[in-house]
Amino acid sequence: AQFERALELWNRVHEPAERAGMDHVEVLRRAARARYMHGDDARSLPLLEEAAAALDAEADRRRAAAVIGELARVQWTLGRGEKSRATLRRALALLDGDGPSGVRAVLLSERVRMLMLQGRYRETLEAAAEALPAVEAVGDEAVRGILLNRRGLSLIMLGQVDEGIAALREAIDVARDGGRYDDLATAYVNLADSLHHIGRSREALALGCEGLREVPEGTRSARWLAVEVTEIE
Repeated sequence: AQFERALELWNRVHEPAERAGMDHVEVLRRAARARYMHGDDARSLPLLEEAAAALDAEADRRRAAAVIGELARVQWTLGRGEKSRATLRRALALLDGDGPSGVRAVLLSERVRMLMLQGRYRETLEAAAEALPAVEAVGDEAVRGILLNRRGLSLIMLGQVDEGIAALREAIDVARDGGRYDDLATAYVNLADSLHHIGRSREALALGCEGLREVPEGTRSARWLAVEVTEIE
């Protein structure tokens, strides 16, 4: 709400970027992210669309790719799968020939996520293997944990259960060590859900409850984890 109040005042203030400590695109992006984390995806979408339209992609390819990547994620959560995939391809295309970067690592991880959510598990493993060198090149431990998460679920669903559990457990440790509760909740959800699907529901329920004790209440992540526990019960 505060970010959106700032946006309403933007054109009424002298040198707003200097006063805000960030430019208009960054305020749009943060407002969109806050809406997304609150579960208001529909309101997040136009904010990101405005941010993407305001950027000069040729002048700052990495920043444009990052914003367009966030737009792709919100489109996905709103059920616009084909449009989301096209948007993600557009973001990655901006980085062709750009070399290793944190932005590229995140976008490749997002492609892995989409494949996993479609149930295309073999392709997920292939995409994760492609993304991992890009992630290691920039030393992004958070994204490495996310890749472990998605790789682990895919392995379990393909019958490689022990290897998959190990990958997801490592993803949980990485997220916990980094204090990233969103990633922590997602790793718990994916481990519990995959075990539930292969018939290990009591173990899955215990894991879900373990996650609820670790993830702060009242967040989008905690609500998602609570839904998973309810489903298993």
